Amino acid sequence: MKKNLVKTFLAICLMLSSVFAFAQQTAEAKTTANFEMRAHSTLGYDFATNQSGIETQIDQMQIWFEIFPYNTYGVTPQSSKGLNVSLRAEGLKYAFKWFDMYRQPTDDLGEAVSDTGRYSEATMNNFACEKVVAEVSWKNYYLTLVNTGNPIWFSSASLKGIFSELAQKTGDENKLGIPFTGLTEDLLKSTKANLDISGSMGIGYRNDLLDISVQAASKGTWENNPENAWVLGTSAKVKPIENLEIHGNLLSTINYDKVTNFVDFTQFGISTDYQINFSDKYVLKPYIGFDGMTKNNLFTYEIGGGITFHWRGADYKITHDTLNIWNLKMPVGASLAANIDNDGQINLMLSVLEDSTADGLIPNLGGFIQFEMRNLTAANNKDARIGVASQIDYKITKKINPYIFGKYVQGYSAGKITKTDDLTTRLGVLFNPAPRFSIDLCYERNDKIGEKQELDKGTFTAKFAIKL
Repeated sequence: MKKNLVKTFLAICLMLSSVFAFAQQTAEAKTTANFEMRAHSTLGYDFATNQSGIETQIDQMQIWFEIFPYNTYGVTPQSSKGLNVSLRAEGLKYAFKWFDMYRQPTDDLGEAVSDTGRYSEATMNNFACEKVVAEVSWKNYYLTLVNTGNPIWFSSASLKGIFSELAQKTGDENKLGIPFTGLTEDLLKSTKANLDISGSMGIGYRNDLLDISVQAASKGTWENNPENAWVLGTSAKVKPIENLEIHGNLLSTINYDKVTNFVDFTQFGISTDYQINFSDKYVLKPYIGFDGMTKNNLFTYEIGGGITFHWRGADYKITHDTLNIWNLKMPVGASLAANIDNDGQINLMLSVLEDSTADGLIPNLGGFIQFEMRNLTAANNKDARIGVASQIDYKITKKINPYIFGKYVQGYSAGKITKTDDLTTRLGVLFNPAPRFSIDLCYERNDKIGEKQELDKGTFTAKFAIKL
């Protein structure tokens, strides 16, 4: 009996010591954690359909932490960074909506009791995590184990501007809706839109002068990939001298030609830009770029160049709440770029972004302009097409910022102008009554103008958001 008591006591002591040790390690790990989140509720009324409702959503949540912080779990760091295991979740979204979701009232037997009466029914119709990344790093080397975003990528090198990162976003994350006219998307599209993959891994090295990675992905797992179809990709950024950067991307498929509805292809891009500093604020950055793709024994390409002028320094970037891009920082400045493809089609893009602060070009006046022209010279018997969006916002006080937005895109079908164009307008006021809390009151119309005119009665929304 005594032996059993002694064993029980020793077991409890061992368990408690393990709990205390784990708690201590957990506390150390928590010191390296970061958490950010934005959530909102929007009240809306559509004047055309006479519908109203509320949307509640966690726009985005990001978690990043090191499981192996310095001097934890017995790991001896080989450098100041040591061995780190990092995990970050980006774009965790949850929403429930009432719009256009109804059921008829029923009795206890589940039979409809009315042909006309309808109750609104709340349903959870959106739960998604945009991107999860898990990496193991040591010194400047890293191993990517999980990347649920686009793991093998290809960036357009021949046409770049202020809103290049914004153009890569889709849906609610690109409220501006650029690129308006397709531009390079018709020729070279991202792998994510063209290839199915079951997983990927990558290795890389990064420091201030060199960032290079190699990645591999497969069509299926070892159980359902009889064609042994793979995708291989590499990306690099090199800074050989001060102010000069060279970017390159390459990806190629293997055995996808054996998969139904797929073909093998290789695509690559290379660009270089040079930063000319006239002062700490005034910076000029010209670039040239080339995109190429080999597919079905046919080589297609785009070559382009442009220039960006920054009047607050090349590293000065801002977020823009009315564009609805959570935590996406874009450079302040103006850019002009153009490219030409192997068929002689020329595309033109002009972008401007300014912050509404007291030290702006015009104090407290901000906004943006995005102008795009596709097929400038009307090559190949196809019409030229334009799209333009612009917004002006003025900061009356630190807490009140009214804005006016307009977007015009020419109607286009089968290479010809349709003479029925799209016009989107918004009139709103952004309030910031307290830090990290905003209220966006907005009236929006989506009209069709021209031969087949359709005028919209508009929608009014009141968006209440909290950002941590």
